[in-house]
Amino acid sequence: MATIVDAIVSTSAVELLSVANAVELLSVMWVEVTMASLAAMVWFTVTGTIIMPKGSTKVKQGKLSPRLANAGGHEQAMPLQNVTKALRQGKLGDAIALLQQLPETLAGHVPASVAPRLLTTVAKATNFDAALAELKVLAGKVEARALEASVLEAAKNKDTDACRQLLALSGPMSISKSARTLEALARAFASDISLLRMLIDEAETPLAKCFAGAVLEACAALRDIDLAAEVFEKVSEVDTAALRVVVE
Repeated sequence: MATIVDAIVSTSAVELLSVANAVELLSVMWVEVTMASLAAMVWFTVTGTIIMPKGSTKVKQGKLSPRLANAGGHEQAMPLQNVTKALRQGKLGDAIALLQQLPETLAGHVPASVAPRLLTTVAKATNFDAALAELKVLAGKVEARALEASVLEAAKNKDTDACRQLLALSGPMSISKSARTLEALARAFASDISLLRMLIDEAETPLAKCFAGAVLEACAALRDIDLAAEVFEKVSEVDTAALRVVVE
């Protein structure tokens, strides 16, 4: 009987010891898991990177999805669309107000995508003087290529009045005239000696060959020797021989 009791006691003791060891082991494991979790949180906070399970890709904080990125680009395009819409509706004041808020304009340049339409709208305005007065807040911020595009379009449509107004606004707006702009204006004003002379006076010397040729063609048609002589005084010697052929 004593032997049986001793066996039971021994078995209970072993079981209790096993339970105690198991509890102690779990405690140690819990501490290790907690420490590992804290370490992972610190790593994520510092690097901003989560390592996904195998087969997944790495995800970085702050990276926009393609859909959100496209939405941002759409938002950037909206102001230009609003400017174009305002110009199309003849709301010049609204268009200019919107342009003044754009980053490109604040940096010193009216966006090239809307500048030609802006100049054309002013040139065709019923009250040109009032429209030009509104436009002057953007003086020095319209590039020469915008004026060139507007003049070429007006010349193509044989809109001499628009060409005349574009020439008139180029000075107050501090827009330089390219060789192509001058040539197009010279051809548009081929029958107006006073405007041709104005172009010659405003153009930088030596005169561009294409521009000088257009003026000389007009001089030959109008039989104006004086203006032709002035043109030859302002062209490069290299171009003189070729330009004399035009007059002759």
